Formats: sequence, C-alpha cells, structure tokens
Amino acid sequence: METITKPKPAELAAKFLADAKADGWTVTLGRHSDAVVTIEKTFTPGDTDAYLDANAAAWPLLRQCPTVTYGSTWGTDSASVGGHAGLTGGYYRLSKSGVSKRFANAVKAALR
Repeated sequence: METITKPKPAELAAKFLADAKADGWTVTLGRHSDAVVTIEKTFTPGDTDAYLDANAAAWPLLRQCPTVTYGSTWGTDSASVGGHAGLTGGYYRLSKSGVSKRFANAVKAALR
C-alpha cells in the first residue's frame, strides 16, 4: 500500500511564494493578523486586459493558502465597486482570511 504524505506548511508556502513571484504578485500578511494573506499586482491604469488577467490568476493562487477556520476572500475583484477602483487605479488586490497560522508563519519566515 502506498503511503501518502501531507505537504508541510513550509513546502506549501514555498510553492505559493514561488508561483506568486513567477506571475508578478506581491505577497503580504495582514497588519492585525497573520491569518490574512494579501496578494497584489499593478498594471497600467485602465488596462482591462491586465485587470482581467489578474482576476483570473488571483483566485487559483489564493486557493493554495490552506484555511483552518471560517474566513472570506475580498478585494478588487469584479464582484464589487472595488473592481472599478482597482481597474482605474492600476492594481488588483485580493485578501484571504482564516488561513492556517502554520502556513502564514512559513510565509512570514520566507518573506524575511
């Protein structure tokens, strides 16, 4: 029988950060809680194609962040007025709360 091992938080964080960097994202942790991960990408203000590309890439990237409690995902996605602000301001920002503290600590250590 084959043994399946669960990836360690440091391994998950390393892959997440490598994928983010490869696609031009900046990663930060929440000011008040490390259990909030935020990704951000900038582009020329009003560039709809760049905004849509960021919107398509952000969700799969944040899905790599394991959650252990209730949380939500919010930011400049197209579901709110934040999308208009991001498009006209030239940035895309998405945050996810409820992230595993072990994962967040591994991200924090790697960002130092």
